Amino acid sequence: MSDAQAEWAAHICPDAGAALAALPPACRIVYLADGQAPALGRAVRALAADLVVGLSLDYPPGLDPRERGAAAPDTELEDALLARLAGFAAIARRWDRSLRTVGCHGALALDVADDERTTQVVARMLQRYDPALSMAVPAGRRGIAVAHHCGIAVVREAWARAPSSGAADMSSVRVDRYRLCLDAGAPA
Repeated sequence: MSDAQAEWAAHICPDAGAALAALPPACRIVYLADGQAPALGRAVRALAADLVVGLSLDYPPGLDPRERGAAAPDTELEDALLARLAGFAAIARRWDRSLRTVGCHGALALDVADDERTTQVVARMLQRYDPALSMAVPAGRRGIAVAHHCGIAVVREAWARAPSSGAADMSSVRVDRYRLCLDAGAPA
């Protein structure tokens, strides 16, 4: 049993301005889905000063192996993800915020959970950019051990459905003994 404290985190699409206003008071971390720079800038600017800022990555256009029919070369995927991470970090710095953690959504989240090669690519990208960044990986999945072996601090997460409270954009929760994550308008 770990003595780590659980934290609330929200995964938000930067275009979902209403989700920012609806964050529960216990929320301490916000993962913004990568997207267009103006929307990311508005979302970062709107975040409360005490919230930790994270980025939620998906495959860059044209690099999802499901669309390509084969995996992109490791260096191509790593460089494309690094460019997106660096771009987001620059936006965060512009608003005096520092990037502290990285998660994934969509097809990249599925692959980071179970595909050793993809997890290694993302972990190497984080090592290149800033080895102090943590990486969110679904609890109980192979990606945790792979990322840890690569020297990345890992945050374990798991999806759970919450009872519907009438708020459609707040109907999913991720629960883990290390981090509790609320899905607030994040892309699937």
